[in-house]
Amino acid sequence: MRGFVRELSKHPFFEKVGFANSRFNHDLVAAQCVCLELAGKPTNIKNADLNKMYENNKEFDDKSAEAKSVVRVLKIITIFSEKTPGSWKGFII
Repeated sequence: MRGFVRELSKHPFFEKVGFANSRFNHDLVAAQCVCLELAGKPTNIKNADLNKMYENNKEFDDKSAEAKSVVRVLKIITIFSEKTPGSWKGFII
């Protein structure tokens, strides 16, 4: 799981978010996205919830349907932001 989140934080989406990766902010948002996808519904994404996600998914398959879904969503958001610049400034995940 940690490796997948780390690689996900390098997605082109994070080049456009408007906040730096200081203190691993991109990793945090990537982990929150994965946590939401795994839950399949609204859920808490606080640090304790993310730690639990990491603990329960140590052998996470980066080729799984959930992994592909998160990557697909980030790709769609990236394309949307390129086609409608400025329309999502300030958007927080």
